[in-house]
Amino acid sequence: MIDRYTNHAANERTYLAWVRASISVMIFGFLIEKFDLILSHTVKNINTGEMYQSSIAVELLGLVVFSTGVLVTIISTIRFFKYRKYIMSDDYILYKSNNTALLLSLVIVLIAIFLLFYMVYEFEIDLRLGLI
Repeated sequence: MIDRYTNHAANERTYLAWVRASISVMIFGFLIEKFDLILSHTVKNINTGEMYQSSIAVELLGLVVFSTGVLVTIISTIRFFKYRKYIMSDDYILYKSNNTALLLSLVIVLIAIFLLFYMVYEFEIDLRLGLI
């Protein structure tokens, strides 16, 4: 039997949850970028004479969201091995708050706020143009 098996199993479950979350964030960033590309090709194929202008903000947002997912993977891997070492240690280690988790949460909240403002801005433009 593995010594402190339940602690190791909990650490691994937490790590795998972080990896699943980071994959989801990376996919979301990829979809943001590709949806903009699909939209530009769709507008060209409709032959309405309108040109679709790809937004730099959307491209940048897709890159930032994807990069955040990669960063979450890296940080969660570092955290997994750090806590694995702590679990295997016989020393008494105090638990302290993790600033990296707070930083990543802040980045996700900032991305969500940016998306909110961007959607409101696009909605107002569509209202002015009479598209809605």
